Amino acid sequence: MRSRSQQTTDYIKERSTLHEGGHQTTDLVLSEPVAALVWKAMWGKLPAGVQPAPSCGFPECIALEHLHLVPRESKKTPLALILDASSFPRGGHQLCTLLEVRLGSGMVRTARALWRMTRGDIPSTHTLLRTCDLEGCIEPDHQKLTPLKKEVCPACKRPM
Repeated sequence: MRSRSQQTTDYIKERSTLHEGGHQTTDLVLSEPVAALVWKAMWGKLPAGVQPAPSCGFPECIALEHLHLVPRESKKTPLALILDASSFPRGGHQLCTLLEVRLGSGMVRTARALWRMTRGDIPSTHTLLRTCDLEGCIEPDHQKLTPLKKEVCPACKRPM
């Protein structure tokens, strides 16, 4: 006999559509968001204060490989969410337990979001490089804009 969570997952799969790029959507209206039901069926109870969200940018996607946990929607600004989840050890570092925050219409890595909120946009020709050696530091003073480099094969000098 199949468990209730397996029955729920099967029902959602039957009523969903698979799109190009592996995105999966459904038109089901249930007592709670379908992504939350899918997450619970696969991995169990959700931790407090978070919800599953698609990392692919397709807002209605419920494909398991596209779901990750983000803070619950709140009235707080992205900067307030980052500061609430941050710790400040010695050396001017800022560590944050959030991997991404919602900025505009999409999810953005926390260090990039903090840079954009404090220093402005990041040109498409550049990326952020952490200058300190503390893994996970998101302090804008410890980041610098660097041009994107195109890797070149040393043998044939062609782009890789």
